Amino acid sequence: MKKEIFNLFAILEKYSINFNEYMLAKMIAWGQANQNAEVVEEYFSMRMCARGNTIELLEGLKNAKIIGESYEIPQKGSNLDLHSIPMNEELAKELLQEN
Repeated sequence: MKKEIFNLFAILEKYSINFNEYMLAKMIAWGQANQNAEVVEEYFSMRMCARGNTIELLEGLKNAKIIGESYEIPQKGSNLDLHSIPMNEELAKELLQEN
């Protein structure tokens, strides 16, 4: 368990993201790879206070260059299409390898 925590810390520092941004990035990577669908579904069904504001987290990921600059963040109340989000391929691979 300790090793996984240190690996998580390394990713947070490497990409200059916080834990909530990391979790959203992981859910996007899993969703795009059609992995762990039940976890992704549960994540997005959680209350915002538990997982953070998705729009703000997407903005943070965009600022950290985890998602492409051309990506238009959906408006509040819109559906989020995980497959339309251009992700940093290096991070996506790292997130999928952690599985």
